[in-house]
Amino acid sequence: MSAFLMELRDEIVPIVLQHLDLVQLSQLRRVCRQCRTWAAMEITSMPKPLAVGGLRWEEHALGHTAQPQSQVLELDLSTLRWNGAVAVPALPQMRGFHGVCALPGCSGLVVAGGVVGSHEAPTHQGSAIRWAAGDEQWTALPNLLVARESAALVSLGDSRVLAIGGVKRVQDSDDDEGAGFGEEPLSSVELLAPPGDAWRLQAPMPAPREAMAVGLLRSGKIIVCGGRNDENDALDSVLLFDPAANAWAGLPSLPEARYCAASCVLEDGRFAVCGGMRYDSQSQEIANLTDGVIFSPERNAWSLMAATPAGVNRLGGSAAAVRGGLVCVGGQRDLLWRAQTDSW
Repeated sequence: MSAFLMELRDEIVPIVLQHLDLVQLSQLRRVCRQCRTWAAMEITSMPKPLAVGGLRWEEHALGHTAQPQSQVLELDLSTLRWNGAVAVPALPQMRGFHGVCALPGCSGLVVAGGVVGSHEAPTHQGSAIRWAAGDEQWTALPNLLVARESAALVSLGDSRVLAIGGVKRVQDSDDDEGAGFGEEPLSSVELLAPPGDAWRLQAPMPAPREAMAVGLLRSGKIIVCGGRNDENDALDSVLLFDPAANAWAGLPSLPEARYCAASCVLEDGRFAVCGGMRYDSQSQEIANLTDGVIFSPERNAWSLMAATPAGVNRLGGSAAAVRGGLVCVGGQRDLLWRAQTDSW
């Protein structure tokens, strides 16, 4: 091959690779040795989804328990298998029901709230920690103003982080012995911002909710949809928070109420919500959901996406955008959704 053709190839190949989604790159690896090298380099350059702590269901003689974890795992996009994240250290303590968000440019992570410790001796608290890329350990941040679980944590695209809603532990008034605790959904919102990295209260949501789907849109505004209210009912309402104005507005409702759904902002700016659960306190109806919906900010409307394979629900899972789609992790099974074909 002439020097001119080699130079032309080196210019064209990166452009072509940028237009291939994760499935196409995986298929390209099987064409030839050179294609395998090109595809592997492109996949390696992509940000890798992380699983930070969380709950693991453990079976035992009396049933099962949800055990908090401290491990941080990294998804290898070339094999879609989880490995121990070499770059990110384990959490200082086992933690579940917490909020976690990535800082811009893969510069770090923030974790706040949740349940810390073992299932046998959990501590419900509002501690917050941060990991900066390159550090060998997590560093402490100021505690949340209100200790909360099942809250949403989202980066505002800079060094600021929002903690939205969730539940707090309260004394159970029906417990005569005074040892029981209940949960109270929150409408409060806290902002972590420099200087000083102190949490400050922001405008609260119109009503309390927990276990909702949240994402940062390209407009810089935060979409909050679904969740569960103080009656444990699933919600279909959708809100939009404007950090600049510190104000809330309404958006078109979800086609179906849900909570504990997986969600993420896709590469094209749309917001995807997958699975979750529906519950109605009046009818006592409960259902695990396998379908998904996508919100288009440009059209200000929701559309349906393909349901996950039969029998696979996404209760309690998470989602992360990848080239040409998203990965849903946790719940019953990890799955890859491809936008081009709307298929799993």
